[in-house]
Amino acid sequence: MLTPSASWSTCGTCAAALGRITTRWRAELHDLLTQVQNPNVHGLNKELTHRVEHLNGVTPLDQYPEMYRILSANASSALARAAFEAACKCYPNQRLILKWGSYVVERYEPKKRA
Repeated sequence: MLTPSASWSTCGTCAAALGRITTRWRAELHDLLTQVQNPNVHGLNKELTHRVEHLNGVTPLDQYPEMYRILSANASSALARAAFEAACKCYPNQRLILKWGSYVVERYEPKKRA
């Protein structure tokens, strides 16, 4: 059985401080993950301008579809292009677009089944 070292067992102040630090880090990590999962990507849209978006598949093709979620948000156009190509392979039956800011760079429409 592993036992804590003598310095940790005698220094309750150190153990309490370490507990507070890890709790704060855990809370910060949770907040960051929550921001990234949010389709609006609060505050990150100014830095990560290249996006791969999954569009709502229920919308008719003649209407502009609503965004379902952001699959990838990138600062680099090369990385965004690679993420778009990977998303097209991973989601072949979904409507996807690659955007730079508000401009649509490329659009992927699923192939119609015969």
